Amino acid sequence: MNYIPGGYPPPYSGYAVYPPDPYREPVRYLRKRSNVLGWVLCSFFLATFVFSAILSIVVSVIGVTYQDQYAAFSGMSPELYYWMTGVLYILSLFVPFLIFGAAVREPLSEQLTFGRIQPLDFIFCILFGFGACMAANIPTNVIVAFLQALGFSGEMPSYPETETLGANIIYAVLIAVLAPFFEEFVFRGIVLGRLRRFGNGVAIFGSALLFGLFHGNFIQMPFAFLCGLVLGYIVVRTGSLWAAVAVHFLNNGFAVFQEFCGKYGSEQLYFTVAAYVPLIVIALGLAAGLCLLITYRKHTVPNVPEAQIPLSRRLGAFFISPGMILFIILSLAESVAALIEMG
Repeated sequence: MNYIPGGYPPPYSGYAVYPPDPYREPVRYLRKRSNVLGWVLCSFFLATFVFSAILSIVVSVIGVTYQDQYAAFSGMSPELYYWMTGVLYILSLFVPFLIFGAAVREPLSEQLTFGRIQPLDFIFCILFGFGACMAANIPTNVIVAFLQALGFSGEMPSYPETETLGANIIYAVLIAVLAPFFEEFVFRGIVLGRLRRFGNGVAIFGSALLFGLFHGNFIQMPFAFLCGLVLGYIVVRTGSLWAAVAVHFLNNGFAVFQEFCGKYGSEQLYFTVAAYVPLIVIALGLAAGLCLLITYRKHTVPNVPEAQIPLSRRLGAFFISPGMILFIILSLAESVAALIEMG
């Protein structure tokens, strides 16, 4: 050992010394948020079971008896069936996120955005979003044709039908008003809002993917995912949920209107609405999209510092967490079960 003046020889340095990972903490935080969101979404399945049991007990207590003529409506009147379905859906979707918000002690105002929108931009966003939702039916029809070629019926899951006017009004409110509002509140409000600090792109893509998986069947998944991308973009661009809520209202409302045209109108009216209205809406959506593209820089919302994390690491942190993996597995299992039932 050679003598080194003033001290001992330096330690052996034959091993490489790597610098600390600058993205370790932000990536860990993203994975933590993704994990929590996954568990909250998983709780939707449990909440559906729990609230369904509670509502069944309530129905029994108030003296509602099973009626054979309403077997398709679980033995209850169509009005009561649709009313209970709406209450069950809202409670199962909304309550877990309320509990989650209280547990993490984050005010909803930090995730929900209800900023003011310029009227012209609001109109362009609605037309573009509605047109994009109509166009999203094209790949959906391709998937339906593919499933039919495999021997499946290709019919989307739906509620039992009735000619009772009161029940159909409740049904329309559930599909066209309540479902859009609460779904936008959850997916474009809480979910997208919690992910935006990791980049607008990750927030839009992640919330749209969860929105698609949430529907639990292979026919609606691609449609909901594509619509989720557009609705997420609208929220990021405008800084408000209202435009996305309006687009969701229009999309679901048109579906109900088209269904009622076939139920209460003539066959010709049904096919006229189904054939021409989507084409007009898509054309208006393309024109509105060009207007939004022209004014893109004026309304672009900048990303925050965490968005500088490599995209591959952000996506990996988002999807690889216990809660998120379990939610994906449950959604795919539900989709397979729906496919088997469809056959």
